Amino acid sequence: MAQGDDGECRQIDKGRLFVKVNREIVAPFDLEVLVHEWAHAMTWDLEHARCPSHSAYWGVAYADAYRAVFNPKE
Repeated sequence: MAQGDDGECRQIDKGRLFVKVNREIVAPFDLEVLVHEWAHAMTWDLEHARCPSHSAYWGVAYADAYRAVFNPKE
C-alpha cells in the first residue's frame, strides 16, 4: 500500500483478491475504508475489465456493503 493510502484492494492471483486497511486508521473510519475496499473487491471483474474504479457498478456495491455493515437490519 502506498504511503498515505487508507486502504487497498488488489489481485494476488487469478480469482484471489487482497484487501488491506491502513492500521493507522481509527474506528469507525476503519470500517468505512473496509467497506470502500470491499466494494472494489465485489466489482473487481467489472471495474478492471472496462470501467473506471469508482463507476456506477462500484457505487451500487458500495451502497450494498455500507448497508450490510452499518444498517444490517435493512
